[in-house]
Amino acid sequence: MKNEAKDANFRIFLAGMLSWYFMTGVEYGLILTTINEYLLSTGAPQKSIGYVFTYFAFSGLISSPIYG
Repeated sequence: MKNEAKDANFRIFLAGMLSWYFMTGVEYGLILTTINEYLLSTGAPQKSIGYVFTYFAFSGLISSPIYG
């Protein structure tokens, strides 16, 4: 009985962790792949694409400790 409760808690924990990592991965998979095409369609110079990627990563570095 005790082992079953531990297994259930572990499965809930594992499902939570997998969904957390999936959601953070979707952020990079969707935003970073589409922002390149968007910037190219607006006629932005190649240099600005590098700046956007850098600022995107830097904003994650700053907001991560604040919002968790």
